[in-house]
Amino acid sequence: MTAVGIGSALLLGLPWLARLDLPLVGRLLRRYDARDHVSRFAAPGDPAVPPVLLFLAYLAVLLTCTLLRHGLQQYDEVVVVTRLIVVLSAAIVFPLLVRASRRYMKYVPPTLPAPRPEPPGVNVTAGT
Repeated sequence: MTAVGIGSALLLGLPWLARLDLPLVGRLLRRYDARDHVSRFAAPGDPAVPPVLLFLAYLAVLLTCTLLRHGLQQYDEVVVVTRLIVVLSAAIVFPLLVRASRRYMKYVPPTLPAPRPEPPGVNVTAGT
């Protein structure tokens, strides 16, 4: 969760830092442009949007439950309810994320390298 939080903060904070034009990293950050990524959210039928929204909603639920659990530790009921909400949301969101990701993969096929053709009659073994 820490890595996701730091990564999200960086991605959301980079445009702001680029506008500040800092002396050391200003030249590097001026090239940062997230318009291509953000413009995909405006397309109503883009299959990349549902997985992102589901993931962000799930992170929001986790964050809210964590804050409630640590803020209201003296109430045992809150701890039990927040754990139940986390488990139920994971059970609901995970299949939805898998379905949305499969839909995205149908729309945007992966670009994997093709296997190298081997000459006929040559036995190829690993490590030799």
